[in-house]
Amino acid sequence: MLRNLSIKKQLQIGFFFIMTGSIVLTLFTMIIGINYLIENNDKVKPANYYEQQLPIIEDYINKKGQKLLDQNEQESLEQIIPREGITYQVLDSEGRKVYGTLSVNLISPSNPLIHNINEKVHSKRDENNLTYYVPLLSQNNNLIGAVGLNYDIKMSYSSTWPLLIVVGLISSPFIYIILLTLFISNIIGKRVSTPIHNLIEASNRIKNKDLNFKIEYDVKNEIGDLTSSFEQMRNELEISLTHQWKLEQDKRDYLKAISHDLKTPLTIIKGHAEGLLEGLWKNEKLLFVYLQTITSNVDRTSKLLNDINLVTELDSFSFKLFLHRVKIKPFFKEQLTNFSYLADKKQIALAVSVKNDHDVEIFTLDKERISQVIDNILMNSLRFTPYKGTIQIDIDICPDELSFHVHDSGPGISLEENMTKIFGKFHQENHSQSTHKGHSGLGLYIAKTIIEKHNGSISARNSIKYGGAHIWFTIPNHINT
Repeated sequence: MLRNLSIKKQLQIGFFFIMTGSIVLTLFTMIIGINYLIENNDKVKPANYYEQQLPIIEDYINKKGQKLLDQNEQESLEQIIPREGITYQVLDSEGRKVYGTLSVNLISPSNPLIHNINEKVHSKRDENNLTYYVPLLSQNNNLIGAVGLNYDIKMSYSSTWPLLIVVGLISSPFIYIILLTLFISNIIGKRVSTPIHNLIEASNRIKNKDLNFKIEYDVKNEIGDLTSSFEQMRNELEISLTHQWKLEQDKRDYLKAISHDLKTPLTIIKGHAEGLLEGLWKNEKLLFVYLQTITSNVDRTSKLLNDINLVTELDSFSFKLFLHRVKIKPFFKEQLTNFSYLADKKQIALAVSVKNDHDVEIFTLDKERISQVIDNILMNSLRFTPYKGTIQIDIDICPDELSFHVHDSGPGISLEENMTKIFGKFHQENHSQSTHKGHSGLGLYIAKTIIEKHNGSISARNSIKYGGAHIWFTIPNHINT
């Protein structure tokens, strides 16, 4: 389609159409116009047409003679003289006008009537304008006056139509060029102005922070490319601003959560410190309990601040993984040995299953970060698993990837929508079975972020086997990194 052509091509085709169309229409107009003039040739009068009428008029004047000096003869005289093309005046012997339709009198003392009789006098204003003086003679053949006949020696028409047609034929090329130019420019102008108007309106909407719109212009030319680029820019800007607004909201929630989580241990520390200052330190039993509580809440505050610092580090653009070739069997053995001690304290039955059919020995990953992931997942499971409960760990090691699954017999995840929310910042499941209150709610968010940095995935659901939570992650082997 023409609308898909470039603007340059459209202008070139438009110019060709204007010139070709004007030529065709002009030829068509000339054929019609010339044919009309030929068929109406009788309406065109030659240059000497009125001059050819003079003998008839002159013969009438000679017959009437001096009677024409009587103004009563005006009506009969004007029946002989054509009203279109010839004007006249009847003069006496002194050259004074008696009557007539010619207003200009060429006779004067310096140019007496006798010198102009039977002469064709040219007008000083127009050489093609002539005045022919026919004498009026008495019965004794004395000059007693004259009739001046004024006419033009040029082609004339009995009506204005032939003249208008000739003018139209001459000007038709320019008229058609103007009309076709307006027609073509209107078409191309609409094709260009409509998307440009939409872009201007879109720019104003973006200026007013309104990104809830879409620009569509399905034409493959410069304007289409511009519109497409603008729409991509709008879409990227919308994504960027939406992300920015989300970050700002997260920041507000982040600060609110930090303030809330720090307030509790600091209030406890302050209360116990004030109690000691008031003299409770003298009671050795209370002194030990108060100091133990203060130490516990200092550790709790320190853990929260460490988690916050870690989240800040993970969210920064400068964060990088430090990938190493790790002996995978000793790595998991170390992680699970540390955890088994904590599980024994709650008399939790810990079952571990390791599947390594390909006998993979080396796996490339960030050892420190994956250790944090495993620790956060296991501690989260331990926190919600009840006394004498069960935790099942399944590890599947393959050459290209490994999977780490944790099932527990805790209360599970309360709502279906929380399957993804539990990986958000400061998310905390509110279960009465949880024996560890006041944790930061950042553990699973940190785990999710680290796994995604490894190009892996982490998910959660309720365990079918044990009824509690089932959290697992999968990461690829970065052996070629």
